Amino acid sequence: MARSYRTQQPASAAKRRVALDQEGAPVLPRIIERKPLQGDIHPVSAAMLRRVLKREVPLAYLNGLSRIELRPRSSPDVGRPFALYRRAEKSIILYSLPLEWFWNSFPSVKLVAGMQRFFAEIDVSPQGVQVSWPAREVLSMWYYIEVLAHELGHHYRWQNRGRRGGGSAHEEFVAEIHSHRFYQALLKRIREAGKPAD
Repeated sequence: MARSYRTQQPASAAKRRVALDQEGAPVLPRIIERKPLQGDIHPVSAAMLRRVLKREVPLAYLNGLSRIELRPRSSPDVGRPFALYRRAEKSIILYSLPLEWFWNSFPSVKLVAGMQRFFAEIDVSPQGVQVSWPAREVLSMWYYIEVLAHELGHHYRWQNRGRRGGGSAHEEFVAEIHSHRFYQALLKRIREAGKPAD
């Protein structure tokens, strides 16, 4: 992930504050995985989450994070919400999802575009919107970039600039910037993996 002057201070603070294990990997926040709602899955399982946090996520996004909890979806209306960040607890809650669902109302264009970027099939009818994922792997990739990274972005902002205001719209915009950084880092890794060895 690209570094700038603005990110150097949080990165330096994280190096001082995030403990490392004997292999040099970060000691992760507590990860709790509860059984998903019947018919759902956790798009990013606890095992996947541990791998991603140790290998892909910069330390500055883990600094101060107390826990990540995978919970069953509590609402029959899928994605309301997909996840949330609890600022007072410095924790992230990730909710389970089915591989297919139906919305009675049309979601935002941005949400639909983000899903289609990761190969979701979106079928629009007068009755509503059907969302289908061709495989768990693509749902997992979308969830990592568009949901988990977004919540990590909320944590990063409040951990490093928690006293600044800006309102909920500004808050969501900043989280989206962090999500986009994760997406660009993912694309870079894919390009580098595809390059022939010298």
